Amino acid sequence: MVVGLPPGVTLRVRVVRSSQTYTFPIHLSDEIMLQPIFYGTITPLIIWFTLKKLVFDPMEDKKQEEERKRESEANLQK
Repeated sequence: MVVGLPPGVTLRVRVVRSSQTYTFPIHLSDEIMLQPIFYGTITPLIIWFTLKKLVFDPMEDKKQEEERKRESEANLQK
């Protein structure tokens, strides 16, 4: 989040994947106002935590469960 007099309110979203970094500047307002600052800070946090709980955590749990199954099958064969 960048707040200043000349640029106004700008949200910079940075995505890092492996050795690559992507930056997406999103211009929210020409003036300094509380509403764009709120939308630029709180809304991305809520979206991230929602995605984490509904998408990423179940995927990670499934991956760990499959790994446990592979380990138990390998131990049974010994």
